[in-house]
Amino acid sequence: MTQHLKQYSHFDTSSEMEGAAQQHTTLHWNKMTKSDRKVLEVIVRHSEEYGAAKLRYKTIEESTGRSTATVRRGINKLLKLNIIQKFHYFHPVRGGIDANIYVILPIQAP
Repeated sequence: MTQHLKQYSHFDTSSEMEGAAQQHTTLHWNKMTKSDRKVLEVIVRHSEEYGAAKLRYKTIEESTGRSTATVRRGINKLLKLNIIQKFHYFHPVRGGIDANIYVILPIQAP
């Protein structure tokens, strides 16, 4: 059912994706808050199987123990730092926008 997420992944293996997330964290440590890092951890954890995660804000809130506003700020920060990419998912059967899809991006060469 969620196998379509593989088409969004930038990596061949989950270890490559996790390595890139770790490099992003190290590279941007001083620009990220503890909450930003927790949001990234949740996205990485849910991306392990397919290289991308389809998550609702509520799921991230419950996993991090942070508020909606904090989760949204964290996602926006990760987007701004080019750590993740976000796609709006349109549900083909029910119609309408479903949970967002988040993808860890590879490290860009300077």
